[in-house]
Amino acid sequence: MITVFKAEKTLVFWVGLLVFGYSIAQFCGAVWQTIYWLVIYPRVLPTTVSTVLIEADAVYSVIPLIVSGVVFTVIGLYMMKKGVKQEQPST
Repeated sequence: MITVFKAEKTLVFWVGLLVFGYSIAQFCGAVWQTIYWLVIYPRVLPTTVSTVLIEADAVYSVIPLIVSGVVFTVIGLYMMKKGVKQEQPST
């Protein structure tokens, strides 16, 4: 079991969890779009010059989604880690 989050969770933790969840959804959407344009779409329509250009534009438009998904995943995990109040050992 992961013991990183075994303490009181602050508002920063919950905001980080929301950012993390959103970034995972965004990243999965970008992966799905890439799979669609590279695998599914070429089988539905015959390949012509115009469909090849549409595929290239679609794939290049997904790159910012993938990069931002990874960046926000890291930010969300960092916020979740820093948003946990560690209990002070009583001495």
